[in-house]
Amino acid sequence: MNTPMKQDISALPVDIVRMHQTVSLLLGPEDQPNALPPAPKDVDTLTLALRGHLER
Repeated sequence: MNTPMKQDISALPVDIVRMHQTVSLLLGPEDQPNALPPAPKDVDTLTLALRGHLER
């Protein structure tokens, strides 16, 4: 029986560009202080994505 290999996510490099994009989507772009906030349905998803970035 084949056992699927588990990948150690701590060994993967941190994606700073993706982290910055996620922060910009959640908090708004730095160069547009009057930008609208994300849709309420997207806030949880973006928050979880940021939490995952920080855990890594």
